[in-house]
Amino acid sequence: MAGAAGAGRLRPGPPEPTYRIGFSQCTAGDAWRLAMRVGLEKELSFHSDVQLEVLGAHFNMALQRRQVQVLIQQRVDLLIISPNQSGPLTELTEAAYN
Repeated sequence: MAGAAGAGRLRPGPPEPTYRIGFSQCTAGDAWRLAMRVGLEKELSFHSDVQLEVLGAHFNMALQRRQVQVLIQQRVDLLIISPNQSGPLTELTEAAYN
Protein backbone atom coordinates (compact mmCIF):
# COMPACT_ATOMS: atom_id res chain seq x y z
CA MET A 1 0.00 0.00 0.00
CA ALA A 2 3.01 2.24 -0.12
CA GLY A 3 2.18 5.25 -2.25
CA ALA A 4 -1.57 4.58 -2.14
CA ALA A 5 -2.18 7.33 0.38
CA GLY A 6 -1.26 10.04 -2.13
CA ALA A 7 -2.60 8.31 -5.22
CA GLY A 8 -5.92 10.16 -5.18
CA ARG A 9 -4.45 13.65 -4.79
CA LEU A 10 -4.41 16.00 -7.70
CA ARG A 11 -1.68 18.50 -8.17
CA PRO A 12 -2.92 22.02 -7.66
CA GLY A 13 -3.30 23.99 -10.86
CA PRO A 14 -2.03 27.50 -11.43
CA PRO A 15 -3.59 30.15 -9.23
CA GLU A 16 -6.66 31.87 -10.61
CA PRO A 17 -5.92 35.34 -12.02
CA THR A 18 -6.78 37.89 -9.40
CA TYR A 19 -5.69 41.09 -11.12
CA ARG A 20 -7.01 41.89 -14.60
CA ILE A 21 -5.44 44.43 -16.95
CA GLY A 22 -7.28 45.68 -20.04
CA PHE A 23 -5.01 47.22 -22.69
CA SER A 24 -6.62 49.10 -25.56
CA GLN A 25 -4.32 49.85 -28.50
CA CYS A 26 -5.32 51.98 -31.47
CA THR A 27 -3.08 49.69 -33.52
CA ALA A 28 -0.37 47.13 -33.03
CA GLY A 29 1.17 47.77 -36.41
CA ASP A 30 4.16 49.92 -35.55
CA ALA A 31 7.43 49.04 -33.84
CA TRP A 32 6.91 51.29 -30.81
CA ARG A 33 3.50 49.84 -29.92
CA LEU A 34 4.70 46.29 -30.55
CA ALA A 35 7.70 46.87 -28.26
CA MET A 36 5.38 48.27 -25.58
CA ARG A 37 3.19 45.17 -25.73
CA VAL A 38 6.13 42.74 -25.74
CA GLY A 39 7.67 44.50 -22.73
CA LEU A 40 4.39 44.42 -20.84
CA GLU A 41 3.84 40.73 -21.60
CA LYS A 42 7.41 39.92 -20.54
CA GLU A 43 7.03 41.70 -17.22
CA LEU A 44 3.66 40.09 -16.55
CA SER A 45 5.10 36.64 -17.22
CA PHE A 46 6.67 36.93 -13.75
CA HIS A 47 3.23 37.40 -12.16
CA SER A 48 0.94 34.39 -12.47
CA ASP A 49 -1.86 36.21 -10.68
CA VAL A 50 -2.25 38.80 -13.45
CA GLN A 51 -4.36 38.38 -16.59
CA LEU A 52 -3.82 40.68 -19.59
CA GLU A 53 -6.38 41.34 -22.30
CA VAL A 54 -5.10 43.32 -25.30
CA LEU A 55 -7.53 44.78 -27.82
CA GLY A 56 -6.44 46.41 -31.07
CA ALA A 57 -8.64 48.83 -33.01
CA HIS A 58 -6.72 49.03 -36.32
CA PHE A 59 -6.80 52.88 -36.29
CA ASN A 60 -10.62 52.83 -35.99
CA MET A 61 -11.60 55.29 -33.24
CA ALA A 62 -15.22 54.10 -33.10
CA LEU A 63 -14.00 50.52 -32.60
CA GLN A 64 -11.54 51.59 -29.92
CA ARG A 65 -14.30 53.49 -28.07
CA ARG A 66 -16.48 50.35 -28.11
CA GLN A 67 -13.57 48.21 -26.91
CA VAL A 68 -12.81 50.61 -24.05
CA GLN A 69 -16.50 50.58 -23.07
CA VAL A 70 -16.39 46.77 -22.92
CA LEU A 71 -13.27 46.83 -20.73
CA ILE A 72 -14.98 49.32 -18.40
CA GLN A 73 -18.08 47.11 -18.25
CA GLN A 74 -15.86 44.11 -17.43
CA ARG A 75 -14.52 46.17 -14.51
CA VAL A 76 -10.86 45.43 -15.21
CA ASP A 77 -8.56 46.37 -12.34
CA LEU A 78 -6.28 48.45 -14.55
CA LEU A 79 -7.19 50.06 -17.87
CA ILE A 80 -4.39 51.11 -20.21
CA ILE A 81 -5.39 53.12 -23.27
CA SER A 82 -2.95 53.87 -26.08
CA PRO A 83 -4.98 56.04 -28.47
CA ASN A 84 -4.21 57.54 -31.85
CA GLN A 85 -6.24 60.61 -30.81
CA SER A 86 -7.02 61.43 -27.20
CA GLY A 87 -10.11 63.59 -27.77
CA PRO A 88 -12.60 60.85 -28.69
CA LEU A 89 -11.59 58.80 -25.63
CA THR A 90 -11.42 61.58 -23.01
CA GLU A 91 -15.00 61.17 -21.79
CA LEU A 92 -14.63 57.39 -21.46
CA THR A 93 -11.31 57.75 -19.68
CA GLU A 94 -12.85 60.15 -17.17
CA ALA A 95 -15.81 57.78 -16.64
CA ALA A 96 -13.42 54.89 -15.99
CA TYR A 97 -11.45 56.98 -13.52
CA ASN A 98 -14.57 57.97 -11.60
